[in-house]
Amino acid sequence: MQKPSYVLDTNIWVSAIITKTEGQLHRYIVDNDVTVFISPEMILELEEVLSRAKFTKYIQKPICDCIQEISKLCTSVNSKTHYNEAPDKDDNYLYDICITTKSKLVTGDKALLGHISKPPVVTISRAAFFKIY
Repeated sequence: MQKPSYVLDTNIWVSAIITKTEGQLHRYIVDNDVTVFISPEMILELEEVLSRAKFTKYIQKPICDCIQEISKLCTSVNSKTHYNEAPDKDDNYLYDICITTKSKLVTGDKALLGHISKPPVVTISRAAFFKIY
């Protein structure tokens, strides 16, 4: 039986970085042998979001170091799926990764938490993710 895998929405990573709980998230993933997928699109979005002035004041290390740590922790995939029904078109790539890897989506975005996708993607909150293991 294949162990569950996850895609952590950009908002999960950004929240962990700016609240200085990134280490806790990393330990949780490593300690529980959790498979987390990312994509080149997610890396670009992370770089863009973390570079915003409203976030840079909370980040205590270079953004490239944050991205590098996340990249080392996760498995990168290039999705051939092209989902087009996300509530926000900029989130379609998250569904692409989930569908390609048969992963659950972890997000803090209420629109995504309530979205019913076809093909189905299981979407859970950050709190639910931390209760799984």
